[in-house]
Amino acid sequence: MKDPAWDPQVRASVQKALDNVLHVARDVLMRYADEDGFYVPPSEVSDSGDVTGLINAGLHQVVARLERELDQARSAMRQAMADVDNHKREVIGPNYRPPHRQI
Repeated sequence: MKDPAWDPQVRASVQKALDNVLHVARDVLMRYADEDGFYVPPSEVSDSGDVTGLINAGLHQVVARLERELDQARSAMRQAMADVDNHKREVIGPNYRPPHRQI
């Protein structure tokens, strides 16, 4: 079995997922921030209105988009690490103990 830790396809899937996070982050920043990097809600969300519109717009325009990409990146990284750990288990045997990771 090929070692996934050195597999170009595994690396490419993780790289692509991380690139996507940065592309979405840049898009969110360019679309919804002013020159100082502060969030600018849509014109329909009045400065004098309640916070509900601001929350809904922020969730939709910023938070949900970033969370989706972050979740996909975490998923790609978890899958790659699971593949690496499985390979090491096959090579090393039952004594292999993968390090605890928070991904």
